[in-house]
Amino acid sequence: MACRFPITRISNPSLPLTKIRFHFLLKAALSYKSYQTPPLEVYVDTGSAWCLFDGQIAPRLGIKDYKDTKKVIPMRGVGGLEENKAYFWEVTLIIFKDFKKLNLENSWKVSAEVGFLEKSIGFPALLGVYGFFDQFSFKVNVPEGYFEIEPLFE
Repeated sequence: MACRFPITRISNPSLPLTKIRFHFLLKAALSYKSYQTPPLEVYVDTGSAWCLFDGQIAPRLGIKDYKDTKKVIPMRGVGGLEENKAYFWEVTLIIFKDFKKLNLENSWKVSAEVGFLEKSIGFPALLGVYGFFDQFSFKVNVPEGYFEIEPLFE
């Protein structure tokens, strides 16, 4: 079953070309072993290959040293032009179906490999192709002001 979410519109007269930007925001959390983060506001980023989270979130999951992993990928463009590194861990990604009912019964849970970033990018996380778009369909209706997601495999 698909769920609808409002598109966040940000107006800024100083933006080049278009004066309005559209943001696709969800409430999500991560769980790892017996730990879980509180709900986080995350960006759905159609241009990102990976699901990336701020490195400061890893200790909340009981991961004391998130850099102690075998999969490390250097990144560019995430939070600026300087190189950033993502350290990947297999976790459970929790997507809340309703912003007003942020509980596990009202969520989708999928296994996902996510990267914890060495340098902060100014927001908690972004959801990309591997871990999100390979698990969910994504439809946008800009004139009506909403987007929909639905699990591909239920």
